[in-house]
Amino acid sequence: MFCTCLEKKSFIKKRDAYLSLYNEEEYLTEVYEWTLYSIVQKREEKEKHLIIGEIKIPIKKINDVITAELIVEELNKLDCFDFEYIPIDGDELVISNGYKHIEIDTKTRPYLPFKTMHFVYENKEWYFGYIDNFEYETKRIYEGEMKYLK
Repeated sequence: MFCTCLEKKSFIKKRDAYLSLYNEEEYLTEVYEWTLYSIVQKREEKEKHLIIGEIKIPIKKINDVITAELIVEELNKLDCFDFEYIPIDGDELVISNGYKHIEIDTKTRPYLPFKTMHFVYENKEWYFGYIDNFEYETKRIYEGEMKYLK
């Protein structure tokens, strides 16, 4: 389930992170966040040269459960979001990992390699792939956290 349950206020995240210091397991909990983007417009040639960034190649497997194959299967069921959403051609879903709480200066954690998966909606179905951000300008339309439901 892709739920829109992420807390947006950074001070609450910081407070929760401090509270999690009393629970080591909670402080080290890894979560999987998602962001849904929609294409705004194709970039003009002159805009493409102004983009600075790093290209990260999407992976097909974040862990033993979260695989590109599973995500595509769930996305194509079209009932995996906790809100009313009808995808349109060019929508992109990005899934990434991270720690549940922000890091507190006095309590560092092990390095967590950043992993990202990308999926695109086209011709009435989702597939593993990505939108070329040098070619297209996109906007974030939803974001949240993945919840595993049995």
